[in-house]
Amino acid sequence: MKVIRITSLSGSSPYNITICDTTNTNCYFGVSGATTVPLIIDLPSELLGATEVLVKITDSLGCEKFQYHFCGEPIPSPSPTTTPTNTQTPTNTPTPTYTPTNTQTPTNTPTPTYTPTVTPTNTETPTNTPTPTQTPQYKFLPNGENLLSYIDNGSSAYFYGYFTGYSENNTSSNHIIKLNQDLTIDTSFNVGTGFNTVTYNGEGLIQQPDGKLIGFGTFTSYNGTSSVRIIRLNTDGIIDTSFVTGSGFYGSTTNYTTAVSIDSLGNIIVPGRYFQYNGVNPPISFLTKLNSNGVMDMTFSATTSFNNVTLCSLINSDDSMFVGGYFTSFSGVSANRIIKLKSTGKIDFSFTGGTGFNNLALGFLRISGETSFYVFGSFTTYKGISANRIVKLNLDGTIDNSFTGGTGFNDTLYIPSSIIWTNKLLLYGNFTSYNGTPSLYYIILNSDGTIFQSFTTEYEVMFTIGDKLYGSEPNGYLQLLMTYP
Repeated sequence: MKVIRITSLSGSSPYNITICDTTNTNCYFGVSGATTVPLIIDLPSELLGATEVLVKITDSLGCEKFQYHFCGEPIPSPSPTTTPTNTQTPTNTPTPTYTPTNTQTPTNTPTPTYTPTVTPTNTETPTNTPTPTQTPQYKFLPNGENLLSYIDNGSSAYFYGYFTGYSENNTSSNHIIKLNQDLTIDTSFNVGTGFNTVTYNGEGLIQQPDGKLIGFGTFTSYNGTSSVRIIRLNTDGIIDTSFVTGSGFYGSTTNYTTAVSIDSLGNIIVPGRYFQYNGVNPPISFLTKLNSNGVMDMTFSATTSFNNVTLCSLINSDDSMFVGGYFTSFSGVSANRIIKLKSTGKIDFSFTGGTGFNNLALGFLRISGETSFYVFGSFTTYKGISANRIVKLNLDGTIDNSFTGGTGFNDTLYIPSSIIWTNKLLLYGNFTSYNGTPSLYYIILNSDGTIFQSFTTEYEVMFTIGDKLYGSEPNGYLQLLMTYP
């Protein structure tokens, strides 16, 4: 019997769970009155042929959350979010569906993170699991795996995610907030009513060099003002009206923008699923280049577009870019889930990806000052070579062997994976081990792939603000886990 596994619930219990097909057309009873996880639910007989289903979770207040789940055989130890090895779509992301223009839906992707410009060194050795230090009782509300993106500015940080509030004075803050390093709210950043919705992993924030924020995702308004799936905010949280997006991104049955990046000229590269921007079809499907004022760059074009949805992007020093996603070709050239494009949108053939990835590349990370970069996701091979969910590549597509991940991760990596403390990788996912070492869902690696810190305690949130690493256990308050160095 096929089953689905639900290992995290947020909102007010008890929960009613309905199992639907991926179009949300035919729905069937799953379970009612659920209060705890994990839940393993038999797939309704009507959906036994499905490899993926849409799960609708309704809490006691009537709030609904949707998750996409792969169907599999029962296993003894479910992971925190359901994504089996070597599958197409991670938890809480839209599923690929046929549309007239070859669109499918991306999975969760990380947001590119600006990091300091210091040459990496790897002199540290792994330490024992840290003993948390109690901090004032702050946490994101409601409980759950709330974070999709954060930007660490040293003395403060911006956060974006499923949360709708923060426990300091029970403050309402819909999906975006700024915290000081002591975890108090930075009230200079005023978001008003915030974003109207957050739906999928892959939504988030990126910061421009001038400090302004680009927000991207499924939202259609911010603080009551229409802003369709992209926005720029000033450092005080007020909308930057010089960035004019008109009717924004739309046109597909499911629309979202993901893993935006910014080039040296301030142009904004926008992957995602959509057909139109401000009433015009982009020259390249699923990837748009906007000028810094929000106007679409129509010269960013190619002979033919991606044959499927893009998920993530990474800008190089010459403004060429790497793009990852569901696609397997671009402009008629085979490109299995990764490609390098020139700043014009044409293929940069200096990158040779060969057979590419055998499964999704969900995000890119790069240490400042380096040219090589990390790719992570659900793949297990690159160019036919074993690479379990993470690999480091050179600009030409060869593997950078300065990073040795050994047997790698035993399950998918997701956002908000990021570069921290100049040259370390804070990685998050479904995994329970890395290169044979147990670590539950989070781990910190040195840049060469050796372990700096593993975690045998389960945390549902983890992030840095400056030299402080914070985390919260399920239903718990934020705790100081360590101070670096």
